[in-house]
Amino acid sequence: MDNITLKNTTYNLSPKVSVIIPTYNRNKLVLDAIDSVLEQTFQNFEIIIVDDGSTDNTKTHIDSYQKKDTRIKYIFQENQGVSIARNTGLEAAQGEYIAFLDSDDRFLIDKLERQVFILENHHDIGLIYSKILVENTITKELGSWGHAFSGALEKTEMHQKIFKRHLFFYIGTTLIRKEVIGNIKFDPRMKTGEDFLFYLLLSKKAKFYGIDEPLSLVRREHESIIQKQKSKKFDEAIAYSILKKEYNLLTNIEFLKGLSYHYLYFAKDYYEDGMYLKYSPCLIKCFLFNPFNPYLYKHILGDLILKK
Repeated sequence: MDNITLKNTTYNLSPKVSVIIPTYNRNKLVLDAIDSVLEQTFQNFEIIIVDDGSTDNTKTHIDSYQKKDTRIKYIFQENQGVSIARNTGLEAAQGEYIAFLDSDDRFLIDKLERQVFILENHHDIGLIYSKILVENTITKELGSWGHAFSGALEKTEMHQKIFKRHLFFYIGTTLIRKEVIGNIKFDPRMKTGEDFLFYLLLSKKAKFYGIDEPLSLVRREHESIIQKQKSKKFDEAIAYSILKKEYNLLTNIEFLKGLSYHYLYFAKDYYEDGMYLKYSPCLIKCFLFNPFNPYLYKHILGDLILKK
């Protein structure tokens, strides 16, 4: 592997990693995201900034960075949403491995080094993910989020865990072989939860490897995390329909099971938040889509009966 240690100079070697950063009107935060990549202990990368139609002075700030480091590339497009922006980055990527970073987040300093090492030494692994650190932008408190099964999971097992909503990880923690991604794209019809469909398709092609500790930092207000996750679940229901109708990856029974898992996942969140008027309809839909869903009865027994 080529080691590149010099900074603020020209890099002529082919990049090992392409870091794709979509951004929209975050002229200051995006610089912090870029800095977190430039500070990595692993230096053989390119950074692809996809500006999704910003109306602030994002380009001016990026220009100043490009003059210092030729690994930074800037692409401007009309505002089309994060899915199209990520797809634009994928088309431009030259690296063997692909990483995604939202423009208000950061990589921890050894994120790329640790993940590249695993991919270089385990050629059967197609995607690596980890937990994240979540920084509350108001209180500055840090907490971890995500479910990581430490080590590798076979394709079938991983697909089922994602499908059943038993595994959650953030797009900014992943490192993916470009050859595994192939022609898979982020679907712009999904305004939220686009990564859920992306993972389901990838999990049909390769093993995933989990690191059970944070390698990326996400900044969120506490309430915005909750609201984003709930809106995401609505769009994730669309993913099951797309998998069935367009990719022919689900039978009718699997499609109904997927919707049942989806509504149970949603119902449990409403129950925990005390939003019982929204909880009950979701629980009913879970039952109607699959009355034999074992996790439904586990929820009823464990959360509704034994905990009272």
